[in-house]
Amino acid sequence: MKIEQIALQLANILPKHTDLFTDNTEIISLTSSAGTATAITSVDHGLATGDSVNMSKVDGPIEIDTIIRIDNIATVTTLQDHDLTQRYSAFSIGARVSQAFIIGADQSEYNGLVNVLSVNNRREFTYEVIGAPATPATGTITVIDGKNRGYSGLKSITVTDTDTFTYPIATDAPSFAQSMSVMSARALPRISGVSDFNRAVQSYTKIGQDKFWAFIDITSTISSKDRNILNDAGNNFSPGDDFRVRLIKNFSVYVFAPATHTISGRSVKDKMMDVEVALYKSLLGAKFESAFESQERFGVVPVSNQTIQYDTARYMHDFAFQASFDITFGDTIGGDENVAFRDVNHDFNIDMFNAINLDDIPL
Repeated sequence: MKIEQIALQLANILPKHTDLFTDNTEIISLTSSAGTATAITSVDHGLATGDSVNMSKVDGPIEIDTIIRIDNIATVTTLQDHDLTQRYSAFSIGARVSQAFIIGADQSEYNGLVNVLSVNNRREFTYEVIGAPATPATGTITVIDGKNRGYSGLKSITVTDTDTFTYPIATDAPSFAQSMSVMSARALPRISGVSDFNRAVQSYTKIGQDKFWAFIDITSTISSKDRNILNDAGNNFSPGDDFRVRLIKNFSVYVFAPATHTISGRSVKDKMMDVEVALYKSLLGAKFESAFESQERFGVVPVSNQTIQYDTARYMHDFAFQASFDITFGDTIGGDENVAFRDVNHDFNIDMFNAINLDDIPL
């Protein structure tokens, strides 16, 4: 496991869960045609061809053919296959119901985040409607089912104007994208690797203390203790043993935040609770590459998080994690040096001594 691997993981995932570490530009239009997605921004984006941006809060909607209401139950028929399943929600982790987001009906009672009552097939589902709107529903209606269909994620862009850029997308992607909130293009997050915490402080001071930054440091590596050993040794290894030791690699994500507009530091510390959730969603369970022969590796788990320092100008917080890897016999120097088995001498403790030559062809 290397710092670079952790940084790449965060660069790809963290912008999906927070905009604190990125420079963000609002997207007002996002369409696709013939394998190219075209984004129009609300202001000059300041990007260049070849830049990577994380397209956030972008969904690929499904067109709705009809919504027909009987009493308070609306039956939706879509023009393309949806991805809804009962008792699963892409919008609320742990929800016990399936949810969908309806947009574009002229009758507002049909619109919004709805709880799906039944999924009849891949192109039909039902939900409850409050009120008695006209039926069938009218308008250009779509449903967001939680799938981005290639629109979101980390993209390498081509700039075509100061407020426009493009990126490749599947030819069968929906012709336009929508969002439950505000679509945005997020630049690569402010993440770096350091050798220790002091170097992180120096780097943040030099960069400027007006934005959130994350610095990654692999702090220590320890081996798990063999519970069968009754002394203070970590592990006893003798030739012929089945050697296996688990290494625990500890790493920290130091988060630095500006704090010039707070006296007590309470508000920025509260903000770290939002950072905690975003980091956990970006790291927990990730399995990083192992340099050891066994390739046995285990997902990242949280260890602790705490305030390191607050000096009224900046706030520093340590989020600690660990990942485990197994080392086996193949990662050791190997067994004792071996020699060819040539001769056997035996002595019967009598006056007779025989030597047996084991060469196929005696010398």
